[in-house]
Amino acid sequence: MRAATPGRAERASWSVAPPEGKANSRVGPTALAIQARLGALDLEPLAKEPGLRLRMSLGIALYPDHGADAESLIKTSAGLPLEARSRGGSLVLFPEDLA
Repeated sequence: MRAATPGRAERASWSVAPPEGKANSRVGPTALAIQARLGALDLEPLAKEPGLRLRMSLGIALYPDHGADAESLIKTSAGLPLEARSRGGSLVLFPEDLA
C-alpha cells in the first residue's frame, strides 16, 4: 500500500492524495490524527512564549464527491475551517456538515 501524498495547494490550503482504495470513511480519522499531531507540537522554542500550542480546524473536500478538479475542491473546502472556528474551533468539517 502506498503512503498518502501531501502537497501545498495555495496559501492556507493543503492537499493530501490518499492511496488508492482507501475508503472515504478513513479520511476523517486520518484528519483527526493530523490535527492531534500538529496540536502536540511544542512551539515554545520558536515563539519564545511558554505554553504556546497550535490549534486548527480542517476542511476536507474529496474527489470526486465534492469536485472534479483541484480548483473546485479548494473552493469547496476553503470556507470550512472558518465555519469550524465559528462553531468553537478544533473541528474537522466536510461539505456535508454545512447542510
